[in-house]
Amino acid sequence: MYCEDISAGTTIKGFTFTNGAIDLMMNGAGIYLATSSPRIVNCDFVSNSAQGHGGGMQCIFYSNPHVENCNFIGNDVMGHGGGLSCMYESSPTLVGCTFMGNDTRCHGGGISCVSGSAPAITGCLFTGNSAMGEGGAISVVSGSSPTITECRFDGNSTMGMGGALGISSASTPNLSRCVFIHNLSNHGAAMSFSSSTPVIVNCTFAYNEASLGSVLLSDASVTEIRNSIIAHNDGSTVVCQEGDAPLFTCCDLYGNSGGDWIGCIEMQLGLDGNISLDPLFCGEANPAEPLGLAETSPCAAAYNPSCGLIGAVEALCPGLI
Repeated sequence: MYCEDISAGTTIKGFTFTNGAIDLMMNGAGIYLATSSPRIVNCDFVSNSAQGHGGGMQCIFYSNPHVENCNFIGNDVMGHGGGLSCMYESSPTLVGCTFMGNDTRCHGGGISCVSGSAPAITGCLFTGNSAMGEGGAISVVSGSSPTITECRFDGNSTMGMGGALGISSASTPNLSRCVFIHNLSNHGAAMSFSSSTPVIVNCTFAYNEASLGSVLLSDASVTEIRNSIIAHNDGSTVVCQEGDAPLFTCCDLYGNSGGDWIGCIEMQLGLDGNISLDPLFCGEANPAEPLGLAETSPCAAAYNPSCGLIGAVEALCPGLI
């Protein structure tokens, strides 16, 4: 579907866009939006393929659609954004969407944000997406500033940097109440930052794996991380290549195979509410959300009144011994 100059009064609902194919470096194999902001509801974007950008959907030139309860599954591109590409100050609102098994030979297996784009992404699931470049799930570059809230990043990967999120080139994303689990990359399994200023609040990072930066790889970035848990990750945990270390406040780093408060962040343990204690995840005691906290967790709000809740998930199981 091709949409140009479509207003917010238009609704596209209940369609499946599948097996679309765009070659010759063109964009938007499922749906192409140029200067268009329709409501797109209960749609599926499945197995679409583009030589350019945006396997499932391309938003370009100030396109700001409202996309709700949509599934982006198995789309792929040679360029940016296996599932969805946002370019040239396009800022879609995404609510309750699933990005699963999308792939790119470049950046942003699930979503790519380029050139001043600022999508609002809420309550979305990113699982099994992959990229050869940056951002297995989401790539954020060139002054883009997405707001990402209550999302889950599970099992995304990249051969480059940022197994879940790759952030670079003067971008300013804000993340809150997000969970990062089982993501994989060579550098920065959960996130990589380069020349950017992300803010991360109430997030949980667990069981991610990378040889360099199992959670965060920071390069010439100013990063603020508050009320977050980094626990049980495999590899060197936080790596700073250039510039200042990320600034941690009320964070718990515990049980990471490459060490916890070491290297560029070693002086922050014990300052500003930072701790290194077992967060007491529920695990099998709450199969629906194993990264929920035990009631007696040092990260639970009741047990840490000076900081409040640490991590993305509330206490969901009885106290553990």
